[in-house]
Amino acid sequence: MPRQFAFATPASDEERLGLMDRWGIGQLEDAPIFNQIAEAAAAICDTPIALVSFIDRAEHCNLGSVGTDPHRFARELSICNHVVKSPRVLIVEDLREDERFAHLPSVANPDGIRFYAGIPLMIDNRAAVGVLCVVDTKPRRLMLQERAGLMDLVRQAELHLNRHVAEQESAASDTAEAPSQDARPLFERKLRLGQLMLSALAEQLGFLRGDAEYLSTHDGDRRQKSGVFRQLYQTLDELEDLVESTKCLLADPSAKVANVQPVSFGQLVSDVTRTFAKRLETHGLRLSVTNRALDDRVAGQPALLHDLITRVFEVTLRSAPQDTSVDIDIDIDRDGDKLVWTVRSHGDWTASHETCAMIVESHDGTIETQKEGDDRRRLRVRLPSVGRG
Repeated sequence: MPRQFAFATPASDEERLGLMDRWGIGQLEDAPIFNQIAEAAAAICDTPIALVSFIDRAEHCNLGSVGTDPHRFARELSICNHVVKSPRVLIVEDLREDERFAHLPSVANPDGIRFYAGIPLMIDNRAAVGVLCVVDTKPRRLMLQERAGLMDLVRQAELHLNRHVAEQESAASDTAEAPSQDARPLFERKLRLGQLMLSALAEQLGFLRGDAEYLSTHDGDRRQKSGVFRQLYQTLDELEDLVESTKCLLADPSAKVANVQPVSFGQLVSDVTRTFAKRLETHGLRLSVTNRALDDRVAGQPALLHDLITRVFEVTLRSAPQDTSVDIDIDIDRDGDKLVWTVRSHGDWTASHETCAMIVESHDGTIETQKEGDDRRRLRVRLPSVGRG
């Protein structure tokens, strides 16, 4: 009988709080990565305020923030509390026009906040432990590039959170040894990659809901509405692709992504680099990207390839020596019908190798790591390419 695949249902608030206690999320309050992510979010969206927060039983607590003072305040006064309880993307163009939030002191104050966009931070695609949000003192909308940048930063925050949880679980069980790559069953690949795509799908649905609510509550001029419709239709296209990719992945006996499309790998690397720029600067890391491919398109699923690049960047950054200037060299080239992506740095990619390998193998690609000298390592990914060499 074939194995059944089941995705975890969202945790209730009591289950969520119990998991947060078990995972020691409160221990992360002083982790500098969250300030860096908040700074990057404010820069990408051009907002005066950005937060990475978690919600416990009684309080909202900022793990990282830009442009705001209170580190902790009552949960019932937090807009992020609504995101965690859903857990869904929440976008409110004008908080004073929304009866759920108009009464809050942070909104009702004459110089209070007016715009809010928050995305839940999920652990194991099940428990929303916190929120990444951007806030402004004037009504506004998020453009597509800003949305994409926020989703990149959510991935970075979730990777750090999931790594912390894995360490907590490992310490508690004393069974940290991971299964070998050869022994990994296909159903695990289907489950893990399906979860990644469903997570991206849920975020796009949240943005779509925000666009629909805006169109239903604002008259606006014709040009403004035309711009919103363009965003809406592009989001629908991405949703359709994610749904079809997920269906094909779960149905394919070899757990391969079937309905692939031409994707510029160089553009994906550029997009991820932009969201990591602030953290690279903070760490004093020098990044060099060389694209030698005349045609850098690969046959792939954009959300999964984006996740692959983000994971490699995150591990590279996390494992780089502190307080030293380190070079990260990225090379994109063609070798026959394969696109070759090479990363050289001090990074130790062991922690994310299994998920990265799942993504690469689902695209009929290969991934390998190798030492280069005493302190440098090389990661090389080969993916099927399209177009000319």
